Amino acid sequence: MSVDEADPQKPILYKHTGVIHVSADLTGMARRTYNALLLHAQPRLREVLTHEIHLSELAQKLSYASRNRQHLIDTLYLLRDTKARFNVLGKAKDDSWVQMTGSLLAEIGISDRSVCHYSFGPNMAELLANPSIYARLDLAVQNRLTLKHAIILHEYYLDELTTYRSQREIEVPIEVYRELLCLGETHKKFKQLKAKVLKPAHEDLRSNGDIIATEVEQIRRSRAVKSLRVRIERKKRGEKGELPTGGVQAIPAQAIDQADGLITALVERGVHEVAARKLVEDYSSAQVQGNIEYADAAAARGEIGGAGYYVSAIREDYARVSSRRSQGRAPVQQDAEDDVRRKAEDYMRRMSRKEKLAVMEQSGIFKSSEVPENPDVQMRLQMYLEREQPWLRGTR
Repeated sequence: MSVDEADPQKPILYKHTGVIHVSADLTGMARRTYNALLLHAQPRLREVLTHEIHLSELAQKLSYASRNRQHLIDTLYLLRDTKARFNVLGKAKDDSWVQMTGSLLAEIGISDRSVCHYSFGPNMAELLANPSIYARLDLAVQNRLTLKHAIILHEYYLDELTTYRSQREIEVPIEVYRELLCLGETHKKFKQLKAKVLKPAHEDLRSNGDIIATEVEQIRRSRAVKSLRVRIERKKRGEKGELPTGGVQAIPAQAIDQADGLITALVERGVHEVAARKLVEDYSSAQVQGNIEYADAAAARGEIGGAGYYVSAIREDYARVSSRRSQGRAPVQQDAEDDVRRKAEDYMRRMSRKEKLAVMEQSGIFKSSEVPENPDVQMRLQMYLEREQPWLRGTR
């Protein structure tokens, strides 16, 4: 299961954008069921082709309280039988997605009416196991949504928002709405589309979701509405050590020679810009990029969830340590720098709020409006202490 360090029970799915941008006429229950099955299988996608889950566990993941087990079984078969076109907006540039069509599940079977056996198919499993562009989705939030169109737009909007933004305005062509929502020949007039589909879905997101979507402007051509400008806002940021939900894109190969590209990649993964710049200044581009990719792979497998993991991976070169372990050699012992870091962390825990504010003011790098309770401020304050306080060689 993909979990967050801040809440080990939080069901966070790393979902490839190519599967978010899917045209498949599914019920809301079916879409949530697919997400739950993908979350369950994600850590083992490269290891096994067929996965299994007890129906009672699946029902629990879906917050499905009904005793109608047949409805759940019918939903599972719907995932195999419904035709789907993936990456319909062309955002995933990998050639493997260009002509990808089929169904969301390649195989499905129920044994003794209690255990579900399922497979994504080898090609799809490979794509899902190592997403280069994906969104982090909180499936507990999806379970609260009541409309299938709200569930679809929840994924689409979060993928567009990206993890490091608290809000963003995007322009959405009407045809994109129609494609993703599988409207076919229904609601052809914009007034119908807005009244029957978009407005109820946006209200569902506002009432039960973790984002708010607001229509800002109708963009017309020849008097007809061709697209909408929509503002997407988070209701709140994540807890300390928790990556926000939203879209993430793998860093491009050429970024290794571009400091700004590495900084942007870290910010997109939840690291504060000041901390990101410091990491890029202090460590080689190869070490930064290598460990971002190492942490991305761990995140895609559902093994880690906090922005702090990216910082630790770069500082301690997890990619190199992992390589040494795979070659049968013990990792190097932590050096004096690691000792200073531990002492800084311990000192931070002992400091009162008043003492933290005093150090922040003395440093000259914090705004007067910033408070020490903010996770980003805490990270930057610790980095300042490690860099500027030689007395950390002793104990407090």
